[in-house]
Amino acid sequence: MKRDGDFTNKTKRILSERVNGLCSNCFRPTTGPHDSPSKSTISGQAAHIHSASQNGPRFDKKLSLDEVRSPENGIWLCGSCHTIIDRNESSHTAEELRILKAQAETKAAQAQLLRGNPNKVSTRTIKERWVHETTDDSRYVRREGHLSTLNSWMADIDTKIIAITGIGGQGKTSLVGNWLKYKDCLQKREIEGLFYWSFYNEIDVNVFFQELLAFCKDSFITLPPTLFENQSDVQESIRQVLSIVPICVILDGLEVIQSDKSEYDKGQFLSADLRHFLLDFSLSPTNSIAVLTSRFDIVDLRPRDEVVKYLRLTKLNEFEACSLLKSLYVGGARVDLQRISTALEGHPLALKVFAAGLPNAQQMSPISHLNRILSVESQIQISLDDKIVRLLSYYEKTLTNEQVSILSSVSTLSSTIDEKTLISLSETMSNNVLSSKELQVALSSLINTGLIIQDIVKRKVKYSCHPIIRDYFRHKITSDSSRGNLVGSFLANKPGRGDVVSSEMLEYIVSAIEILASSGSWFEASDLYDSKLKGGMTIRKLSSPEAGWRCCRALTKSAPNNPALYSSIWNDHDKFNTLVVYHNSSGQFSKDMGDIANAISCYKEAIDILSKKSQKRNEVTTLMGLAQVYIECGNISKSTHYLSLSMNAANERVISEELKFELYTTRAKIHLLCGEYRKAEHRLAYVMNRTKPHPRSKHKTVSNPDARALAFMGLVESALLQGDIVTAEGLQKSSIPYVRQSERLDIMLMSMYWQGYVSFQSGDFELAESTLLLAERLARKANMEYWLIQTNILQSELYYCQNEKPKALLTIDNCINVTSSRQFDSLYVDALITKARIIGQSDANEASQLLTKAEQMAITIQYQRAISMLSITGE
Repeated sequence: MKRDGDFTNKTKRILSERVNGLCSNCFRPTTGPHDSPSKSTISGQAAHIHSASQNGPRFDKKLSLDEVRSPENGIWLCGSCHTIIDRNESSHTAEELRILKAQAETKAAQAQLLRGNPNKVSTRTIKERWVHETTDDSRYVRREGHLSTLNSWMADIDTKIIAITGIGGQGKTSLVGNWLKYKDCLQKREIEGLFYWSFYNEIDVNVFFQELLAFCKDSFITLPPTLFENQSDVQESIRQVLSIVPICVILDGLEVIQSDKSEYDKGQFLSADLRHFLLDFSLSPTNSIAVLTSRFDIVDLRPRDEVVKYLRLTKLNEFEACSLLKSLYVGGARVDLQRISTALEGHPLALKVFAAGLPNAQQMSPISHLNRILSVESQIQISLDDKIVRLLSYYEKTLTNEQVSILSSVSTLSSTIDEKTLISLSETMSNNVLSSKELQVALSSLINTGLIIQDIVKRKVKYSCHPIIRDYFRHKITSDSSRGNLVGSFLANKPGRGDVVSSEMLEYIVSAIEILASSGSWFEASDLYDSKLKGGMTIRKLSSPEAGWRCCRALTKSAPNNPALYSSIWNDHDKFNTLVVYHNSSGQFSKDMGDIANAISCYKEAIDILSKKSQKRNEVTTLMGLAQVYIECGNISKSTHYLSLSMNAANERVISEELKFELYTTRAKIHLLCGEYRKAEHRLAYVMNRTKPHPRSKHKTVSNPDARALAFMGLVESALLQGDIVTAEGLQKSSIPYVRQSERLDIMLMSMYWQGYVSFQSGDFELAESTLLLAERLARKANMEYWLIQTNILQSELYYCQNEKPKALLTIDNCINVTSSRQFDSLYVDALITKARIIGQSDANEASQLLTKAEQMAITIQYQRAISMLSITGE
């Protein structure tokens, strides 16, 4: 029997306000702004703990009508959690709901208390996980001025991210380690967990996400188990945890996953996942805070400057430098210590290496040692980098053979190295003269000096060193051809004879290629790339374009001066163009990472080589690759120019059907950008006709599923742009068998995107949301920046249509920032138009400015399709 137990509006308001308008289960905000400035949007619901209906969940016949509709019987939830909890009555008992309610109200009270009394210090124990050790040591000299600044930022709950930057060796890691191991500042902020991660020791961003989520699951057992059930989207689970529990996340050594290939994009994250994670972090409703260290500026966070604080580390001041030298047993008068500090520019690592290399006999008179290291013609100005190299050179002379061997071995990989491999490689480099026991002793001594860092990574002991020390000792290896060949061969054989199937195995092969190429064994490096990495296909399967770029950079930078000596890739006795193949691959990997400037540079270097002696197939591929880069950056004029050159070169010789199909689909893409739909369809029809399945084929099997799938998707795009939703939907369904036959992740991603687009235009928002989420995950997995942004632009429109305007604006603002910095000019125009549409009449002036900016850019790059659309909008 149905009972009239609905909550009153007053009760609903009380339930919402007692949890600050957050869902009591997932803690998502349930209130927000409305398009009308005089209204607000409420997505939350007052749910009954005991149902008002006899047939409803958790019905209790003992309760009176007043008790049923009282605040004590209510809990504030978002719509999704309300549905899930009521559908799964057995797993969500009344008692469990009361616990959820109590926890949510307690958290709301704590948040209110913190804001009202920021000096209150909690006595609770902070959960900690230092996944990697910092370079903390007992002799660390505290930099009081910087510590005071950091403490003030930590106390400000509006600060969400602190970025500490500076050149290598300035002590960023030591500063963070010593600062946060004293918990006072964390206690005042009511931080409940601390998680430290070093990208020096583990470069894989996905591993970082998995370890962070595992820490949260192990440390906060009261969190709802549902938060950890979605293993397919670890980042979404982390976002939900951070919306509940205030955590301090430290990301050390970010420069190893930031771009440094061109000044234009220097400092941008190579991982789109990490950028999205930090942007989400900056919006966390709790007191969570991220602390970052890097040699480069954190350019991807510039749109969030209001919640990001930057500390640029410079040299130690005179007092700090003298204190550090004294702690390292450097004697002499204070004026001597001041001279050393001035000469070494107050650089902490330089001062430490100077002290480590100081002979015992000169402990009390260090100036003579300094003069000997820096003795040059007085008119020559020595750079800090050169000073550090000289210091390391003198320091090396004080080391035993065992210590040099250990430092050389630990420097071979860009990531950490396990103890067994480290000792084995050290023995190999010494031609088995050094014993395992002697090397173990040397390793311990270097750990004690702080020059080698010992870590526990995935329950294994691993070792690394400072990047400056690594670069110095790796150069020592590659400058000796026989030693370089020995080390390269050791690393190449480390993964065994099987296929490379993990990022850890890949790092050994990539490092082997780098060392072999740099030490003069270019042919061996080239053969390793072709045989072990299957000419780059293995790298694409592992979605590691950065690794591919490293390989190709090594093979192009250290190539022999006489290209006529190269081994042939194409079996047609044209040995000149092998170098072109590596430049082309480097351009492709750079494009995949979204590094447009470097991609263009790589392809143009290939063109320079081709101008001296051309091989037509390579010429076609190079020019087409350059055209595809210009398509992504939105330069229609240049993409048309280079594709025309590519097609002219193709006409001068017989090329494969596969290459011809790629030329036609690329040409069709340009037609679509220009709004020339009939021309695009004509090009695509050629590919469709040449890739038809055999009439008797039951499973529509074709010899070139990639080309046929891409042609179908081009036709889908054309139909959508012309407003023919029905045709687009039919074409999309027809493409599925060929997408499944293809092994390319990018084709699967594009198929998901267009399926989501069709669903969105058809008004099926629920299907569109789930499909686009899959496309977004695939784009992140494959590190395909261009398609990730294209997907995010469409998602922002979808959020707006679902009345999630704040989320839509956040998403589109991120797209505008990335497209402007990455030179995705056509997507930049699309993003500006989309934001203008989202803002609409709520701010007509800003919307008009956005459309004007979009039109100016569209005219500049000759983006005709957008120009036509904007002219219609203007009318």
